[in-house]
Amino acid sequence: MTSDPQTSTVNGSEAVAPFAPGPTGPWLCAEAQRMIGPSYRRAIGSLPAELGRVARYHAGWWDDEGRARARAGKAVRPALVLASARAAGADRGVPVPEVVEAAVAVELAHDFTLLHDDVMDGDRTRRGHPAAWTVFGTSLGILAGDALLVLALKVLDNRAGAPVLTQALLELCAGQAADLAFETRQDVGLPECLAMAEALLGVWGGPIATGKPASSDLASRKKSLPVVAALTSGTAAGERLARMYQREQDMDEHAIAHAAELIEAAGGKTWAQQEAERRIVAALDALTAAHPDPAATTDLHALAALITRRDR
Repeated sequence: MTSDPQTSTVNGSEAVAPFAPGPTGPWLCAEAQRMIGPSYRRAIGSLPAELGRVARYHAGWWDDEGRARARAGKAVRPALVLASARAAGADRGVPVPEVVEAAVAVELAHDFTLLHDDVMDGDRTRRGHPAAWTVFGTSLGILAGDALLVLALKVLDNRAGAPVLTQALLELCAGQAADLAFETRQDVGLPECLAMAEALLGVWGGPIATGKPASSDLASRKKSLPVVAALTSGTAAGERLARMYQREQDMDEHAIAHAAELIEAAGGKTWAQQEAERRIVAALDALTAAHPDPAATTDLHALAALITRRDR
C-alpha cells in the first residue's frame, strides 16, 4: 500500500487511517437516531405501562415523573449497522425496513445490557442522570432490561440477523460473568482479560464522555485491560496497585485518582491504547480487503475513530 495523507502506521503495520474526509462520527450517529427513532419508539410503546416508563426514562425521553425531556443515547451501534448496510450496497438516507429493524434490535439489546450492567456494578448514574434502578428500584430495572431483550429478538422476528445477535448476546453474558469472577481473583492474566475485552472509558473517561461516574470501575476494583496490564507489568507501580486492589476498605476519590496514576505509570494505559489501535488497524485492513462501497468505507472509518477516541 502506498503511503499518502490518509494512511498511518501502528506497530510497523501501515493501514488506512480512520480520518478520511466525509461525515463525522457524531453526524453519522445523529443520522442513525433520526432513522431508527420512530421504530425504536414504537417498540418501546408496545411495553406494559410500568416497564415502558422505565425504558423511556432510561432512553432519555422522560424524566422520573414522566415529563418529556430530550436526551438520548449516542446511537453508535445503530450507526455501525447502517454503515455496514451501506458497505453492502444500501443507499444513504433510504430507510430499508430490514436494515432499520436490525439497527433497532441492536440498540434495544444494548440498552438491555446497560440496565443490567448498572445494577450489577452498582453504578448510580447513566447518561448524566440517576441510573434507572436507583429511581424505580432494582427489580423494575432488571425487568425493564429483560423486556428490552425480548423486544430486540421480537423486532428481528427470526430474520437472518437473529442468530448473529443471539450469539453476540451469549458472548456478552460470558464476558460479564468473567468480569464478575475477576473481581474476587488475584491471578487474572492478560489473555483471559483480552477475551473479556472491557472498554477503557471506565478508567479515564469523564462523566461527560461516558455518562457514568469517572473511574467507577476502579472504585469497584474491576480487572479491566489496563488494570491487568499494570498488575502484570512487574513494575513498582504495578506492585503498589496490586496492594491497593487487595485492601478491603472502599476507595475514596483520592485513592481512585492515585490508582489511575499507578496504572499509567505501570504502562497499563499505554498498553491498552496500543492494543486498541492494533485491533482497529486489523479491522480496517479487513474492511479494505472486502472492497466495500467507498462512501461506506469512509463512514466506517469515522465511526472507528469515534469509538476509539470517545474520551478525548
